[in-house]
Amino acid sequence: MTGRIVVLASGSGSNMSALIDACNRNEVPGRVVAVAADRDCRALQLASGRGIETILCAFSTYDSRHLWNN
Repeated sequence: MTGRIVVLASGSGSNMSALIDACNRNEVPGRVVAVAADRDCRALQLASGRGIETILCAFSTYDSRHLWNN
């Protein structure tokens, strides 16, 4: 059985890319199905380029951190 993995990213995506590659080599029993970030970053661009769903939940679109957290 393989797991469905959602990556939380905030930067260049190097760790995410390594995880995706390890999954593709069957070194990790799972598949990255989505990548989420709190700001636009290279990780989202890389994930999108690999056909992986991306989610952007920018703090700036909320009136307070409390609302963003909930």
